[in-house]
Amino acid sequence: MIKHKPYIGYIVRKALADGRLIRMPCEVCGTTESIHGHHNDYDKPLEVKWLCRTHHILLHKKLGTYANRKPNREREKIIMIFGITYYRIVVIAKMMNVTPYTVREWCKNNKIKSLKKGRDIYIAEDEIREFLEPERKGE
Repeated sequence: MIKHKPYIGYIVRKALADGRLIRMPCEVCGTTESIHGHHNDYDKPLEVKWLCRTHHILLHKKLGTYANRKPNREREKIIMIFGITYYRIVVIAKMMNVTPYTVREWCKNNKIKSLKKGRDIYIAEDEIREFLEPERKGE
């Protein structure tokens, strides 16, 4: 069995590009908009059931394999590493009532130390506290 779904997608895209496979209308409603290819068996990557986005989601809900994927929202907003709590910049931006862009700029300009995990930027709780309560000079 081929275990990598992205590889199946690659095979389908290549077959569509070279004409071995033709994208068809939705098998349920007949629409030609937002067509997805569904695989019942990943061992047969060119056996595709063509469904519109709505019917593809409904099929996965019926099969119990639907994961409500929301870009950026499903990634962890808070992580713990060696007992230290790290927050994604979107969380910090909300806490500080600024935009995520502003927080990214602070990180980029080394005003606040950050940790990059993949394409997400995390900031330690202690760093946030230090940034918000700078050391009082003269004490």
